Amino acid sequence: MVVFVSCTTTRNVTPKDSKGKIEYKSIEKFNGDTIAYNVYNFIDRKNLFIGKPASLILDNIDYEIKSYLYATDLDGKIFGIYIFPYTRKKRIQLESKKISYVNLIVEFNQKIPFDSLLDIYPQRRIKNFDWSPTLKEFFGKYKVSNIKQLDRNNNK
Repeated sequence: MVVFVSCTTTRNVTPKDSKGKIEYKSIEKFNGDTIAYNVYNFIDRKNLFIGKPASLILDNIDYEIKSYLYATDLDGKIFGIYIFPYTRKKRIQLESKKISYVNLIVEFNQKIPFDSLLDIYPQRRIKNFDWSPTLKEFFGKYKVSNIKQLDRNNNK
């Protein structure tokens, strides 16, 4: 079943160049607004990434990825990752103060057995959720099925 949805908000309207393609913009063009940067470059242009290796996204992010969380289904299979420009400690601080923060969610075409993630850690233990080149290589080989962002509302 296919459902078409029409939206009147401007959030989903993306500027295009003369050839009808959405141009990539650096984070500087957004004055450091990482949320707007993610929405424009990855969420609004997700059709450019779907079906391709996640490394295409990970290699093109202008900010430093500092931490991540994996997303699992009820069977314990990893179906995606949340990536953040903050350390885990900073994310926890922001959450406790109910302050909005940035994330980008990359979902994969295939589910990843959790044990395969443990295999890249010494002694099969995840001590923290810091991002690393090893994780970039590991997740980068999986094909993208969706890109989105979980809005963290500011509840002040």
